[in-house]
Amino acid sequence: MTALLPKVKKVTQDAMSNGSLKPLIVVSDLFEDVHSGSKFCIKTMKTGSLKTSNLENRIREKKELIDDTSNKIAYDVFRPFDKNMLVHQMSNYTLLLNKFPVFPEHLLLVTTEFAKQTDHLTRDDFQSGLEVMTMLLEDPESDSWIGFYNRGLYSGASQPHKHLQFVPLSIEESIKDYPLPLFTSINKQAQQNKEQVEEYQNIKHAFKSIKNKTVDQIYETYKGMLQKLDLWDDKQLTNSTSEPIHIVCEVNQQQHEDKLSKGLPVEEYFMDASPHIHPSYNILFTHDWILIIPRSNENFNGISSNSMGFLFGLFVKTSQEKEQIKEMGCLNFLKKLTFN
Repeated sequence: MTALLPKVKKVTQDAMSNGSLKPLIVVSDLFEDVHSGSKFCIKTMKTGSLKTSNLENRIREKKELIDDTSNKIAYDVFRPFDKNMLVHQMSNYTLLLNKFPVFPEHLLLVTTEFAKQTDHLTRDDFQSGLEVMTMLLEDPESDSWIGFYNRGLYSGASQPHKHLQFVPLSIEESIKDYPLPLFTSINKQAQQNKEQVEEYQNIKHAFKSIKNKTVDQIYETYKGMLQKLDLWDDKQLTNSTSEPIHIVCEVNQQQHEDKLSKGLPVEEYFMDASPHIHPSYNILFTHDWILIIPRSNENFNGISSNSMGFLFGLFVKTSQEKEQIKEMGCLNFLKKLTFN
């Protein structure tokens, strides 16, 4: 199996040189939660406004009940993807750099054919995801990687096209580059075969060790965790007023309109993304453990979080948002997004 890390570094260097990679400039602060005593990190945007993804726009539109059909389109930025971001092509997946990373070497594993971000992970997703992490760890410079998936509109997902994400971590120095203070503690608890994360006071979740398990066993463990959390079966709502999201496989409106004007075929899908039908959750995993947290809300007072927040690493757009979380504490903030 080929080591991937040298290729990740080369593609990153080239994309930085040609300007196609656009890392977000942030300031990191490490705090102690005055309520729980746990350490947590907040990364705050330094350069002003943060890009708002098309799926986040759609969430806002659903809440504001915008009726203009021209505003109901979400563009699939992975079909076609930016070839400057390409790291590795697999049979049914494409490994890309995150074009707007908060931290270096943030990778996206995207399904080659369109699949919905409201879908559960499949056995193939796990097999390919674990294969990617194995290839990344082949390099002696690589310490540890974590994978995560944001399922559904309340999970912090930013794109409608199904994608897993991977970030590099140092087990011993998880505070160094992208502080995720809870990572080391969770690793230790997995080694002890614990089924609850000690730091998650009154946050509903499931936690399992998967060390030395086969892909089939890992998938069945994941499925069992979702069933235990009542997340496996989507809800059947006969009176739902939610309108499907119209997804066009073009990176932006201009390319979509150019194709239409030339009479060229446009690949498109409709995705019913209602969180009342498709329960949202965050899943984090390594080769050793899986952690799943059901989501009750996408944000609190406009402050969002994806899976990374549950390692006590938060990302905010303004200093005002940072101060708000600092005052209320990381754990209390996460409780506003979850069930107890």
